[in-house]
Amino acid sequence: MTPNDSAPEAGGPVYELIRQREQLRGWIDRLDQVKTDAPSRVAERVRADYEERLRRVTDELSGHREEIERSLEAVRADLAGAEARRAEAVDTLEETRLRHLIGELDERAWDEARPDLEGAVSAADDELARARGEVDRLATLASEIAGPEGAAPADETPPA
Repeated sequence: MTPNDSAPEAGGPVYELIRQREQLRGWIDRLDQVKTDAPSRVAERVRADYEERLRRVTDELSGHREEIERSLEAVRADLAGAEARRAEAVDTLEETRLRHLIGELDERAWDEARPDLEGAVSAADDELARARGEVDRLATLASEIAGPEGAAPADETPPA
């Protein structure tokens, strides 16, 4: 998969906001788990601080919604390309295997061709897995920041 020019830059502001959001969520979860001798008003103040910071980060992340949705659309196109390249690699492998089975290619030719063909399928599988992971990550992010109206992601239509 080739890097997408419209994808949020790793280490960029969107990724930093995501990191901050996850950290704050973790602290809130940890606050629920930790038993402490601190007065409840202190724990409530800390929780309110984390929740307010989380709200601000989520609001700021929402400001990047269009960028994230554009990236998701572009990565979905990358996924379609990866699927096509995998299908082509599998077809080439299977065609060569069939030509070997019917006798057009002898054992030596098949043994010589097979490692490269299987390697191409394996590389295509890896590319496909990366593309699917990126689509899943961006789709999850887009749905989390869709806002209170719960806007459907770009490739879905709202229920009738």
